[in-house]
Amino acid sequence: DRSKEEFIDNWYVKLDRVCNSMIENNSAVSYQFIGFGIGIIFFFFPSIYGRRKSMIFALVTNHIGCILTLFGDSLSLRCIGFFIQGLFHFKMSLSFTYIGELFPEQNKTLGYALLTAFDSSTFLWVNLYLKYVD
Repeated sequence: DRSKEEFIDNWYVKLDRVCNSMIENNSAVSYQFIGFGIGIIFFFFPSIYGRRKSMIFALVTNHIGCILTLFGDSLSLRCIGFFIQGLFHFKMSLSFTYIGELFPEQNKTLGYALLTAFDSSTFLWVNLYLKYVD
């Protein structure tokens, strides 16, 4: 059965964390959210250095984080990878830069509010789906 083989080929098994509690294993992923919170310091990066440089920087750093997360042979490397992914996400920074350029000056506040509401609503819909459908 191919699905069973794919299940066994995961980082819990490879790092011998099968006997650890779920809380211990999930703590590795929490590093992404820590990085996400600290990543707010890069909020003005697109305004200062431009979108293109910001996107290139985010792309390179996120790839480094993904490589560490996927191929790290220790939990510490995977935690660092998750942290880097969260720290250099730039999603909201770039989105606010785009909205600032697309909306006229008198409507920028409306654009920022719509962006925030839309971004929040995606998590709401996913969580409702996971709670009631899945």
